Amino acid sequence: MKLREAAERHEQKVTKNIVDLECLDINAEVQPRESTDKAGKLYKYNVTVIDGIEYRIPGSVLGQIKELLKKLPNTQFITVTKAGTGLATRYNVMPFSREEKVSNSTTAPPYVQ
Repeated sequence: MKLREAAERHEQKVTKNIVDLECLDINAEVQPRESTDKAGKLYKYNVTVIDGIEYRIPGSVLGQIKELLKKLPNTQFITVTKAGTGLATRYNVMPFSREEKVSNSTTAPPYVQ
């Protein structure tokens, strides 16, 4: 294969963040991943895959989901927001009412069934 052909076929792998989803089914599959940072240090993280796109799920979000389910065990969907950047990033997990969203829209929100 020639360099030109390889470049044209190349697809950059991008991992988005769970906050990029409007809502997510609480029963979505979670998959572990490993990568290395710029210094070559190995780190682990979790993702959910939707339509071939990986969405990173920070550990603090998993902890908040755990606490949310203690208080609201029948939660089916969540939404996640974030504030700040870098090490100052803070996430907020809230229950999401799919019925309200669907009744106010002609299309259902993006979520995992």
